[in-house]
Amino acid sequence: MKRTLLTALYMLCSAALFAKAKTVISETYSAEGITEFTSKLRYENLSVSEYSGTEISVEITTTVPKFKPQVIIDDGVFSIISKDKRNSIINEHCTVKVQVPEGFSVKNFRLETSSGDVSCDKLLAGEEILLSASSGNTSIKEAAAKSIKMEASSGDFNCSNFSAEGKISVETSSGNQTFMNITAKEISMTASSGDLKCQTLAANLLKCKTSSGIMNFYDSKVSSIQSESSSGTQTFILEDALQADSSFEASSGNITVGIPNFSTFNLEMETSAGDFKDKVSGSIIEAKKIKMPYNGGGINIRIKTSSGNITLGK
Repeated sequence: MKRTLLTALYMLCSAALFAKAKTVISETYSAEGITEFTSKLRYENLSVSEYSGTEISVEITTTVPKFKPQVIIDDGVFSIISKDKRNSIINEHCTVKVQVPEGFSVKNFRLETSSGDVSCDKLLAGEEILLSASSGNTSIKEAAAKSIKMEASSGDFNCSNFSAEGKISVETSSGNQTFMNITAKEISMTASSGDLKCQTLAANLLKCKTSSGIMNFYDSKVSSIQSESSSGTQTFILEDALQADSSFEASSGNITVGIPNFSTFNLEMETSAGDFKDKVSGSIIEAKKIKMPYNGGGINIRIKTSSGNITLGK
């Protein structure tokens, strides 16, 4: 016990001894003529927010000032780039805080980071928002563009108030995707072992695919859905009836398709070891395979799982 306490005390003292002092560097740049905003960072954390000023303000807090990221402005492109080509070592930290004028909008927002976190209040782009992250987490409160594309490895996405005229595409490996209030013509969400969760979604087409992660979509208004998973469960609670052919497929996971009772469609349902619960017609159906019309028939809805249960209706 005594040795453990001495070891802990030694580690605390060592951490304090080798802790590096932080240097704060503040700079301002003209926002006039800026048409693109890009960042290519490694371990540095990045935050972007609005303020009442007229210039772009950059505040860099770092323990290694000689390796601080560089700000480069070239032909209307505002770039923040890591000067150091290596990842951080122990006790090295750097945070880049960018403040832009209220309503600041560019043609393209392209943010790239490795292990650093990204936090943004609002991103407005006339064309594209592109975000690429590795192990860092990303939090965005509002984003709007013609198209939005987000990629990450083990990092999580936690975002809200997204809108795109065209497509919103989100892809992660082991990271989770959590969205609130997202609207686009087409929305594609793909993950490996990560979860897909969304509250309030509107789209003509929703495509979602995951392996062992779960899918939870609530308060959704979607014309067509194409979902696929392995061992993860799928839950879709829809505010309106589906308007085009849709399919839901899983291996051992449960599937719930919460469509309104007034929906008109043709159902093709199949499950092996699981059970089927029909809340639309209110009847008890013990069959493992069904092909039948509801409310006179209409679009085709296909639901298939192996050992999982299937629930139709709210």
